[in-house]
Amino acid sequence: SAATLRRFLLLRPWPDLELRVATFEMDPARSQRLLTEVAKYCAKHHIEPELVHFPTSAQQHLLSEAEAWQADAIVLGNSAKSLILRRMLGETALQVIREAEVPLFLSQ
Repeated sequence: SAATLRRFLLLRPWPDLELRVATFEMDPARSQRLLTEVAKYCAKHHIEPELVHFPTSAQQHLLSEAEAWQADAIVLGNSAKSLILRRMLGETALQVIREAEVPLFLSQ
């Protein structure tokens, strides 16, 4: 997911980008460390992201959160390591591809 975010920020598809970065279903201390690193990286690109952590899984929360935030796009990396399609995309990415109503930026 970090590599995907880096690629997205390097492309900078919107000049006045508002960014919300979320972690899902992980230890709060680990989430805080990751979000702190994201904030540092984003600052180098002159972006101040909104950082949030959800104790639930991305599959349960990602699309509803994107809709509530009125996201213009979803940036999504991959962490699954199973069958060929899931190896390429991941279970959460497959669900988002099927159900998202906004453009997706996917990367591995």
